[in-house]
Amino acid sequence: RCKQCDYTSKFSQALNAHVLVVHDKVTHFCKFCDFKSPHKTTIYYHIKKVHENKEKQKKARNVLPKLSTEDELAMNSMVKVNDSGIYLCNSNDCEFKSKTKSGLKRHIKVMHLNLVSYRCKQCDYTSKFSQALNAHVLVVHDKVTHFCKFCDFKSPHKTTIYYHIKKVHENKEKQK
Repeated sequence: RCKQCDYTSKFSQALNAHVLVVHDKVTHFCKFCDFKSPHKTTIYYHIKKVHENKEKQKKARNVLPKLSTEDELAMNSMVKVNDSGIYLCNSNDCEFKSKTKSGLKRHIKVMHLNLVSYRCKQCDYTSKFSQALNAHVLVVHDKVTHFCKFCDFKSPHKTTIYYHIKKVHENKEKQK
């Protein structure tokens, strides 16, 4: 039962959504422009309709260079397979394991041969990891900020918001 009006629901999630939309006027924001809505699905369809191509363009692009013969030989010397068919990195003090040969080769190229594999299309930023490049684009170029739906906390990272809600607000919900 809503404390501010006559709305009732058997489900706490529906009640929470009601409070957020009707009473708290929580607004969801488009990560590409100033469009906002009290409904998350409206934002989803807005992005799909207006910014679909932009979102696809922002994805990380693999630009791993072709290996020289010397690097290819070095890489092959680091590949080892155990009796269980798991690929092991044979480099000094490295304990990396992979279920696939391609996974191990990518590890060797990036971690041991120091080949940069991802470049930002908008600036000179490079990274060994696609996740780091995607985060860079979101924070530096898109200036995306995610908002907590329960308080004023905000972060450029969606996962930070998830863990914030889980740590700060989920305990409050359970205490009620």
